[in-house]
Amino acid sequence: MLYPVELWVLGRALVTAAPERVKTSGKVEPPGLAPYDPNARPPRSLMPRFTFTKDIAAFPEKVFEAAADFRGAPKRIRGILKTEVVTEGLVRLGTRFKETRKMFGKEATVTMEVVAFNPPHGYTLGAEDHGCRYRTELKFTPHAGGTRVEMNWEGTPLTFFSKMMGFLMAPMMKGMATKCVEQDLSDLKASLEGKPAAAAR
Repeated sequence: MLYPVELWVLGRALVTAAPERVKTSGKVEPPGLAPYDPNARPPRSLMPRFTFTKDIAAFPEKVFEAAADFRGAPKRIRGILKTEVVTEGLVRLGTRFKETRKMFGKEATVTMEVVAFNPPHGYTLGAEDHGCRYRTELKFTPHAGGTRVEMNWEGTPLTFFSKMMGFLMAPMMKGMATKCVEQDLSDLKASLEGKPAAAAR
């Protein structure tokens, strides 16, 4: 269950809006990410930050298990075409995987890494792509007999061009990201509550 990828794909779209100025090979795997420090003060960013919440009628352990099942995500989330877990074994700190979606009429794949892992309370995903660094923190807390899912997403531009594009395109990015992530959360909720996605909003 991987909501953050839409935001990363949208972030990528911001810095590739002028392809004559940005050249990428698309073949080189991103390097391993620096150790995640949850207490570190984030740098100032011109890109928007997002927080999303969804209440699910299931215990945190069950919600965490479904959300961290990257291999099974395409069965739960309609927006995900496929996933590939690069790291062998159980999902844990350091696990890397690829997720593919269709955005703007084209398939886009993002490689992500688990940079914090604390079952069943939450985990954090990180990625670096097209001049930006991304972090998404997912929290699962008991609420009203079920679970409240909270997702905090943050993008940090690393180049001058990505900073300018993030600033200029932030309003459009916010609207599109909200729609995409809400659908993902509704799909997760529906899969755990046994309801159609439309009824799980």
